[in-house]
Amino acid sequence: MKIKLLTFGVFGDLTGKSCHELTGMKTVTDIETYLKESYPETQKFKYKIAVNTKVVDGSKELSDGDEVAILPPFAGG
Repeated sequence: MKIKLLTFGVFGDLTGKSCHELTGMKTVTDIETYLKESYPETQKFKYKIAVNTKVVDGSKELSDGDEVAILPPFAGG
């Protein structure tokens, strides 16, 4: 099962890229664990997670081909 992980703002900066191809992720919690273990500095920032453009919580199960986005706080007017 492949998942596309999109990182924006500071998360793209910290991970060094804006798009990641991941396998073995079954839930959004697995994505959060991946971020914490692979990029510990991401724990300092608040964020929301969207799966296929809908904001979800950690219990959301993932399907093959899902697009998961890490959404840091946005500023603007």
